[in-house]
Amino acid sequence: MYRVILTFLFIFHISAELCACRIWAVIAKNDLVLNMANDEELEFASYQLGALYDQSQYNQDGWAVIRYGINLDPASEIIFRSELPANQDSLNYWTNMSTIFSEQSESIGIAHIRTATSGASLIPNPHPWLFQDSKTYSFVHNGGASKELLYDLITNNGSDESWLEQHPPQTFGNGDWRDNGWNSVVDSELIMLLIMKQINIFDDVLVGLESAFSMMLEGGISPYMLNSVFS
Repeated sequence: MYRVILTFLFIFHISAELCACRIWAVIAKNDLVLNMANDEELEFASYQLGALYDQSQYNQDGWAVIRYGINLDPASEIIFRSELPANQDSLNYWTNMSTIFSEQSESIGIAHIRTATSGASLIPNPHPWLFQDSKTYSFVHNGGASKELLYDLITNNGSDESWLEQHPPQTFGNGDWRDNGWNSVVDSELIMLLIMKQINIFDDVLVGLESAFSMMLEGGISPYMLNSVFS
């Protein structure tokens, strides 16, 4: 049987059942779209989304999903974000998840349920993080990293804040990131900003990704804390 989709369900146990976010992702194969998935593939995806939904009893800090077509305009991605756990927002959850496979032009779907281990909480899930350039890039992350280390990597140990000045991390209404707002900055956004800086430097997505992750690993961040999907 020819498969239309590839799906990924990331349910990681970092050190305890309660301390990691959860990620699900699906992509259609080249020149195909998600609504071409057959019954067996849809059943498998539904099972995975059910497992993700069930995990929200432990991941209480909101959920989100993004869906888009690979060749669509950057502004055409569709995101739904909620501050509620998925199991307390079931109608929105299942409505949005089913839409991934019903639209005519969707090629990618990425979902995330959050446990807030860094930065602001009680907000709509900020994953996926978006970076607007000539294309729209998205990033979801499961794990944790030192914000101070990430700041040093982005700014060359504080000597050049220009990238952060041009692309200030969000504080969700809690002040400037250079001051009190720093406590509300989420480590995952800093990871994406580091990735995008390296992509900008090398003008190559794969080389930039390799460079950014090498920098983080060499800086002492465990690979188990860098589970992520970049699209």
